[in-house]
Amino acid sequence: MLLIGHRGASGYEPENTLSAFQKAIVMKCDGIELDVHMSKDHELVVIHDETLERTTSGDGFVSEKELHELQSLDAGGWYGQMHVGSSIPTLESVFQLIPKGLLINVEIKGKSDEAWTIEKRLLELVYKYELLENMLVSSFNHVVVKNIRMMDSEIRIGVLIKEHDDNLIAYIEDYELNAYSVHPSLDIVNDKMVKELKNKGYKVFPYTVNEQEQASSFMDMGVDGIFTDYPDLMIK
Repeated sequence: MLLIGHRGASGYEPENTLSAFQKAIVMKCDGIELDVHMSKDHELVVIHDETLERTTSGDGFVSEKELHELQSLDAGGWYGQMHVGSSIPTLESVFQLIPKGLLINVEIKGKSDEAWTIEKRLLELVYKYELLENMLVSSFNHVVVKNIRMMDSEIRIGVLIKEHDDNLIAYIEDYELNAYSVHPSLDIVNDKMVKELKNKGYKVFPYTVNEQEQASSFMDMGVDGIFTDYPDLMIK
């Protein structure tokens, strides 16, 4: 069962910062998960919310700020005084940090546009850093991942699911995503779901699992990996 650091090892470091990803690497995670928005000047930046208030010293929408404005903000002080000075990383800087072979799950949070700019920028970076074999792209916005699939037949797609759906497999197949994995909220995962998805060839990665007992239960069900804030506390 793979252990994937959710926004890095975000139980120990400010989420989606280089220090969180470095911590996940030190804790020997099998992969990291991160969130991506696009700045006003079309740079991909790693931050979860569409607005800045919760995790930075700034305010307003990420998409309305240029990269130099975003990187001037403090993205660690909210977590604790010792983290003051952390900045919002670019996706490129994370790609430069992550060792070869480590799974990288990029969750696209930002919105698509008519030119599919965020999708194109992501694929450009994936190929620039030769990360196709490491990469897993997901989004709750299934239009975005469908766009990715239409642009690239090889990249692995993960389907994020919040709520139970009896027709989940039919939905995924009708949407023609050629998905690699399904990422369900831990609240809706059960033996039946896992068995049905795996019988269809999908990997199953529940989110966000932070209790050892829960991790053990999911491992018994046969899930392929979990997203966790505390990778060192979860079973391997």
